[in-house]
Amino acid sequence: MKHTVLIAALGVALAGLIGAGQAQANTYCAELPADLSCDQNFTGTTTAIQAAVTEADTNPGPDTVKVGPGIFVMASPVFLDSFGPDNQLTLTGSGPTTVLKGSDPTDPEIHFHAPAGSSINSLTISITDEGPTSGKRGLVLTGDAPVANDLDVNFVSGATGDKTTGVVLQDGATLKNSRVNLYVPNASLVNTAVASTGSGTQTVQGSTLTAFRDVDQRNTSGTVEVRKSALIAIGVGGLNQGGTLNIRDSVIVNPYGNGDGIFASSSGAFSDTLVEGTTMLGTPTAGPTPTVGVVAQASWGDPTPANTRFRLNNSVIYGYDYAITYAEFYPEDTLNIAVDSSAYDPTRVSAGAGLGTPTFVTQGLVDLNGVDPGFKELPTGDYSLDSGSPLIDTGQAADPAPGSLDFQGNPRACHGTAAGVIRRDIGAYEYRTDPNDDCVYSVASVSAPSGANTDKSRTFTFTATKPGSTYLCSLDGAAFAACQSPYTASGLSVGGHELRVRARDTYGNIQQTPAARSFTTTAAADKTPPVVKLTKKVPKKTKKKTLKISFRSSEAGSTFTCRVGKAKAKKCRSPWKAKLKKGTNVVSIVARDKAGNVSKPAKVKIRKK
Repeated sequence: MKHTVLIAALGVALAGLIGAGQAQANTYCAELPADLSCDQNFTGTTTAIQAAVTEADTNPGPDTVKVGPGIFVMASPVFLDSFGPDNQLTLTGSGPTTVLKGSDPTDPEIHFHAPAGSSINSLTISITDEGPTSGKRGLVLTGDAPVANDLDVNFVSGATGDKTTGVVLQDGATLKNSRVNLYVPNASLVNTAVASTGSGTQTVQGSTLTAFRDVDQRNTSGTVEVRKSALIAIGVGGLNQGGTLNIRDSVIVNPYGNGDGIFASSSGAFSDTLVEGTTMLGTPTAGPTPTVGVVAQASWGDPTPANTRFRLNNSVIYGYDYAITYAEFYPEDTLNIAVDSSAYDPTRVSAGAGLGTPTFVTQGLVDLNGVDPGFKELPTGDYSLDSGSPLIDTGQAADPAPGSLDFQGNPRACHGTAAGVIRRDIGAYEYRTDPNDDCVYSVASVSAPSGANTDKSRTFTFTATKPGSTYLCSLDGAAFAACQSPYTASGLSVGGHELRVRARDTYGNIQQTPAARSFTTTAAADKTPPVVKLTKKVPKKTKKKTLKISFRSSEAGSTFTCRVGKAKAKKCRSPWKAKLKKGTNVVSIVARDKAGNVSKPAKVKIRKK
C-alpha cells in the first residue's frame, strides 16, 4: 500500500514537471475578434493590450500578442512586461493603423520589458506631450536585448513637447526598420529621436530618424551601433557625450540650413566615435552659426581631463560651412582624430582656440575643394554615385568584412572602373557599372603543362569559378594580355618559367591575385660523343724524356684522361707533359662531355731515341 501511494505521488510530480517543460505557446489578441489564431481575444481600446500582455506573462513559455487596428489610449506610464528567461513575448500590431498612446501627457511613456528573443512590431507609438514638463519619453526598451521592428514613433497631432525622446534603448535593445519623427516645423524644440542609456551595446538598423538630435549616446560605458540608417538632423545627427558611437553605411543630412552632422566630445570618460562608409550632407548656414560636418572636441563643459577619439573612414562630408572643427580646451585633455580614405574640402577644416594640442592624422584624402562629389541627383535626395564620381573605388584598399552591405543593401565593395578592381567606394552608396554585378571575383585555375619537359612549347588549360569568364595571361613576368584556354607557350628557353592567369567575369571584375603555374624546360638528352683534336703538331721522333701535347674537345666543358702505352689513364688537361720511354710510345687522350659521352681516343706515336 505504501509503495502504491509513493508511485502515485511520483507520477503526479513527474506529470507536473513534464507539463512545466512543455508549456503551450499561446496567442492572445486585442480587438481582433475575427482572427481564428487567437486563443483569447480581449476588447476595449483602453485595456485590451494590457490585459493580453498580462495573460501572456502569466502563461509559461513564449507567447504572441496580436493587436488589431485602432487607437489604443492606455493609462500611462504603460508597462508591457514579460518576466522569466523562457517567457518570450512577441507583440505585433496591424501596421501603422495600430496606434498606442499613453493617456497622461505629463508621463506618456510606454515600456516594453521582455527576455531575449522578444520583440514589439508593426505599430505606431504616438507621444502625447502637451504639458509644460520637459524630458518626456515615448518607447522605452529594456529586458534582455529586446527588438523593436517596423515602428512609427511620433507626436500626437498638435503636440509640441520639448526635450522629448522618442525611443530609449537599454539592455542591448535594437531598433530596426523603423521611423522616428519628432520634428515640429517652425518650433525650436530640442527633441531626440533615439537615446542610448544602457551600458551594453544598443543598435539602430535600417531606420529613419528625424529630430533635433537623431542619436544621443548618453552612457559612458555603453556602445551604440547605427547601421544603414538615415539621420535627418535639425541640430545634430549623432551626439556622443562619452562612450562609443559607431555609425556605419548610413546617411546624415542637415537639410534646414543649420546644425551639425556629428558632435563627438567627452566629459572625463573615454569617448570613441567612428563614422564609416557614411555620406554626410549639410546646408550652408541660414543664421549666425556655421554648419559643421564633424565637431570633435575634448571636454564637454567641464575642466575635467577628457579623452576623445574620432575616426572617419570611407566617408564623405559635403555642403557644410565647415567639414571638421576640433579643439582641446584644456592642456590635460586628449583629442585624437584619424581620417582614412575619406572625402571633404580640407580648406574647410578649422582648429579651435583651445589650450591643448590635438592629434590629427589624415591618409587617403580625396580633396573636394572645388570638386563635385558626383551624387546622382543631389537636389532630389538621391545621394548615390553617378559615373565619373571621384568617390568611386577610392575607399580603403583592404577588403571589408565578408557580407558587408551599403546603405541600399548592396555589396559594400564592387567594381566601378575599367581596372576591374573590387574596391569599396567612399560614402554610403556603392557604385556598380552593371546593376546585376554580383561584386565577386571569378577565380582561375591552371592545369599542369602538357608535354615533356624538354619541349620548347607547353600547353595549359584554364577553368574559372564563374561561367562566361575570360582570361588574362602573363608568361615570365610579361604584361598581362588577353588569352584563351587552351593556351600554348612557345619558344621556351632552357630553364625555369612561370605562367600567371587572371580570370575576368562578364561584369569586368578582374581577379587580383593570379593563379600561377611554375615549370622547367630542360635540354634534350645529349648522346653525341665529343671529338678530341690535337692543337699542335707532335714530332714523331724526339730525344726528350717529356713532351708537351696540346689538345681540345669539340664540346666545351669536357674533361680528359691521358696515358702513355699501357699505363693507367690519369686525369689531365692541355697542355699535358707525356713521360716517354726509349723506343716507340703511343700517347692516348680521351674526352668525356657533360652528358657522360666518351670520345674515341686520340692517338699519336712518338719514338724516343
